[in-house]
Amino acid sequence: MAGTRARFAPLVQPLGICVVLAATLIANVPLAHAVVKIFDGFEDADRNNDGVIASYDTDWNDSGTFNDPGNAADVTLNARGVTEVTSANNASDVGIVWSGIRSYDSATNLAKSKLKIINDNVAIGAEATTDVFHHGLALGVESRGGGSSFIGKFGQSIALGPIAGDKVVVSVDWRIWREANDNTSQPGSNNALRWGIYQDTDNEFGQTANYGNGWFNNGGGTSGAPVVWGRDDGKWFDSSPGAEGDKGISTELTFGNLAVASAARIRWENNTSGINGGDNGRILEGTNDTSTIASPPTNGTGGIISDLQSGSTPYAPHALKLEIVRLANGLVEVATFVDNIEFLRDTVKDTDTNYSALQPLPFTYDYVAFRNATNDWDYVIDNFKVEVLGSNAGVAGDYNGDGTVNAADYVLWRKGTGTLANEVADIGTFSAADYTEWRARFGNPSGSGSSLNGTAVPEPASVWMLLMSGIAWKGCVRRRSA
Repeated sequence: MAGTRARFAPLVQPLGICVVLAATLIANVPLAHAVVKIFDGFEDADRNNDGVIASYDTDWNDSGTFNDPGNAADVTLNARGVTEVTSANNASDVGIVWSGIRSYDSATNLAKSKLKIINDNVAIGAEATTDVFHHGLALGVESRGGGSSFIGKFGQSIALGPIAGDKVVVSVDWRIWREANDNTSQPGSNNALRWGIYQDTDNEFGQTANYGNGWFNNGGGTSGAPVVWGRDDGKWFDSSPGAEGDKGISTELTFGNLAVASAARIRWENNTSGINGGDNGRILEGTNDTSTIASPPTNGTGGIISDLQSGSTPYAPHALKLEIVRLANGLVEVATFVDNIEFLRDTVKDTDTNYSALQPLPFTYDYVAFRNATNDWDYVIDNFKVEVLGSNAGVAGDYNGDGTVNAADYVLWRKGTGTLANEVADIGTFSAADYTEWRARFGNPSGSGSSLNGTAVPEPASVWMLLMSGIAWKGCVRRRSA
């Protein structure tokens, strides 16, 4: 028997070291990791990503002249301390493409959600220091009436992984904009914000239509000017292409007092042509083309963005989040949060109303959409982010998305232009921290990326533990063989 132990000792020793190595790596590398796939902090001051800061991006009156002393609207803004943005804070923060999708006036081509990048670094006019983000630049949304909507088109399709526990998490900083160009009203009781993510189900992004304006004609377009769906402001509610064939998941967050908290919802949306009285692309309507996933009290407490009746910091910025989680049965669970407080959560079930109409369910997403409900009020968004967690997350530090952290990612970082996929640090920018994180992961193949909060390289203490464990194991084998 002693001879048998001696014969197998050379095999047992490496096997023991391998077991210790595996245990050490498991202890130091998180199994589930999150990778930021989409980020926009608006610091490039270029909402359509054409590389030029023009009136379409930051000039509220599309006059072509910034802070024009001869323009009445500019004079009014300047008198309130509002100045138009003329340069980027960070040109590498490219982000995604934002466009208004509901025409306000087809004759003059005014988008009903007028979008411009603003300076949100300091308090101005009626706004107090607690009302703004203080993050630099942000996207201002001048709604021009209730039902104003807009989208942000992703640079890549975001897919929810197929394994139970896989997630897609969408988050954004949001606040009421009291110093908008036309700030005549604020949200009150029974108003709501609706937002969610959508799939380009009918593959119409990139197609053209005849009403709207955009970088094609540098803003201020005329009736009949060609505009592109997913790129330009346009009358996408009444035309095809548009959102009429798209599916998505959205949430409705209410304002006012606690009495309206029960109006909060999470919905599947299934758009079909003409479903809202003849209009085609009316996403986020909340009726007809939607199926409720979650509502209070059964699926949560519901809630309100801020209690505008209480007088207690009613205009404070809020962090909004929508979470989609894959279940073992292949369907999903969805939750909505405000300031990390969960309002609603429920699973999609085949017994849900209109479930059959949603087939096949959308598990990939191509854009985000926002809409104000009921009356005219304006708001600001910032730091929009889409994270993917789990089996479909990709490899942290794989900046070009080819599945491996290699020299090509370094070259992309070194160039300092475009966007970095699977970024870990200083999201949305090119920085020394990006290099540090890339270097720590160099050589990682698909599936071995680490979390946003750690690295795939064991810490020195872990290496010391590994060596000591190996020595101890070797000693044990020698004693058993003696």
